[in-house]
Amino acid sequence: MRSTGGAEEFCLGMDRRMLGILGRESYSLSNVVRPRTRKSARAFRPQGVAEQAGEEVNEPDRIGRRVRYWRERRGLTRGHFADLMGRSPSWVDKVEAGERKLDRLSVLEQVASALDLPLHVLVDDDACRLRAQCVDAAEVTAIRAALQHHEPADPAPDEPEPDLDRLQRQVLYAWLAFQSSDYASLGPVLARLLTAAQRARRYTDTSRRPSADALLTQTYQIAASTARKLGRYDLEWIAADRGWHVAQDVEDPVLRGGATFRVINAYQDNAGATAAVALARTAARTLIPSPASGSVGCRSVYGHILLQGAMSAAVDNNASAARELLDEAHQTAALLGQDRNDYYTAFGPTNVLIHQVAAMVQLREWSQALQAADRINEHHLRLLPKERRANHLLDVARAHSLAGHREESLSHLLHAERLAPREVRCRPIALDLITDLIRRSRNPSPELRRLATRTGITT
Repeated sequence: MRSTGGAEEFCLGMDRRMLGILGRESYSLSNVVRPRTRKSARAFRPQGVAEQAGEEVNEPDRIGRRVRYWRERRGLTRGHFADLMGRSPSWVDKVEAGERKLDRLSVLEQVASALDLPLHVLVDDDACRLRAQCVDAAEVTAIRAALQHHEPADPAPDEPEPDLDRLQRQVLYAWLAFQSSDYASLGPVLARLLTAAQRARRYTDTSRRPSADALLTQTYQIAASTARKLGRYDLEWIAADRGWHVAQDVEDPVLRGGATFRVINAYQDNAGATAAVALARTAARTLIPSPASGSVGCRSVYGHILLQGAMSAAVDNNASAARELLDEAHQTAALLGQDRNDYYTAFGPTNVLIHQVAAMVQLREWSQALQAADRINEHHLRLLPKERRANHLLDVARAHSLAGHREESLSHLLHAERLAPREVRCRPIALDLITDLIRRSRNPSPELRRLATRTGITT
């Protein structure tokens, strides 16, 4: 079977341009989008492609590549990993190159412990693939620790002042990874980014403190949105709350609005939908008096706050409030006149329709959801970030499932997976839908069974 470009590739090698940003001395946008060179593409081919090309992939090489992948994903240098193992850097080089076998159980267990992995991830193809495609348990633990850490450690005497320009590039990278649904790349760097932003805020010169505040509140917002995607609502709450408090020291009202709609989502996801609707109404009016006033950025965040309020109303089963807030968001988007991505909101006419579909699904009004989906311009949809498009496909799949259209639901799930594999394989809402389709099928189709296998669901 051909590789889909998903996490299958990670188990033998990886495209390392998307990892290690926090440890680099320089960074540019080309690091994110630059295609591989022919040499690196050949070195990190997935197993199936290598075998088709006539290249032999032996077991030591396979395990060695996994060790290298997880070492780099954990942010460990060769020297640090060697110290953890009580070995030399040359031993690490030989293991990762497949020149030295890891054929003793005790050594494999030590390697797995040093990399904070279950042993079977190193030795089993499917286990490695499933573990690699999402934010893994060790990364969630690191993110939790960073969010719960209020006082960064004092800097060393010779430590330079925080480099805010570099930190800004790292925050940009995190935003791009999130909007690309690239959670496997975001997971390894998010905890380190939180720590770096916290330290920058505390130890930056007073004259540059506002810039450090802005970067820290954005980092908390990224963490809140990522935790929400992964169903980690406790972490979403912490990140949203801390981001909101930092945002109160920021002069930019749009950043404060961005922090507020993460709090709205956190309320909604933690049994506070009614409070979320009330906060959305208040926050929108605080940002600008009306959709006709304020800057383009203010209007975008204003409209996005209304959309989150509409979704909260739908969760609260308040259909009239949901429609009212959606109508106001439609009016705001019409004033913008086009789809935009101010402050990473992707707000505009198309995103309003996307949220209308989602709200109708939440209200279990599948017919209206599908009618709203039919009104979306496909060309305009293709211009939105992958995360928005794939999320929309999941909502349409849910609408078809509610209507009893199981084949159409599966078709949209597969479309979403092709577009953004991790949006399907890493999100509880998608996994629940796949499980439900299997449960309701007397004899699940081969396509559904294969999708379940790729997401780790037993059929």
